[in-house]
Amino acid sequence: MVNKTCSTCKQSLPLSAFHADKGSMDGKYGICKRCRGCIPKDEKFWDRVDKSGECWIWLGNTNATGYGVVKRNGKRLGVHRVSYQMALGAIPDGLWVLHTCDNPSCVNPSHLFVGTAQDNIRDMVQKDRQAKGERGGTAKLTEAQVIEIRVSYENGKTICALAEYFQVWQSTIRRIVRRNSWRHVA
Repeated sequence: MVNKTCSTCKQSLPLSAFHADKGSMDGKYGICKRCRGCIPKDEKFWDRVDKSGECWIWLGNTNATGYGVVKRNGKRLGVHRVSYQMALGAIPDGLWVLHTCDNPSCVNPSHLFVGTAQDNIRDMVQKDRQAKGERGGTAKLTEAQVIEIRVSYENGKTICALAEYFQVWQSTIRRIVRRNSWRHVA
């Protein structure tokens, strides 16, 4: 066992070597968890942010899509929303907090703005971030194959023959040659 003394309450607490190394006593403040609860939440928040670059990167917990999350009053909140509220004020009802930098782990208030769900979609389309073509999770063809299909069709191959060769439905080939799908491919 290792004893550490809290710099705030001066209590000596026995900690196993594992817990002492893993930071049960907070390294930055040298205080125990009980006293750590007295530090303002916004100070604790910014302690978990790397401000060394243009984007301020959240170093705490993240969800599956890379957005930082914290738990406040029993609710999981996106840290970009928390950052916006601390720096810029309340988020109007029904609005989202969006990133100008498109970095989900960024909490730099100057990279955040509010908008509707439609604004978020418009921003995604303008910046070409939507999943389309090969980036779509269910795509069975590549862009190169789509080009090959269109060239082959223009050179006289039938939709039936192309569908059989590429192992897709005839309707898929028809949508490709009519440019109803894969429109982004020249």
